[in-house]
Amino acid sequence: PANEHTDRTILICPSPEFIARLPNKKVPDRTDFVSMSPELRRKVWRSVVAACEELAEELNDVLEKGQLPARLEPL
Repeated sequence: PANEHTDRTILICPSPEFIARLPNKKVPDRTDFVSMSPELRRKVWRSVVAACEELAEELNDVLEKGQLPARLEPL
């Protein structure tokens, strides 16, 4: 993409290591409604939500400590 469109863009996404720790090694999606029972789907969803809360806490820490510039990578 041209720099004029991305020079002020911050893309936040989970690392491959984070995704690998999730149940089924993926972010839940619509196919889970077909492939999982409602009980299992809810259990997996709760687990992913808990993991994402940890991710949010880490981001908050980075922002509060002013560490964001050190974590940035060019697109």
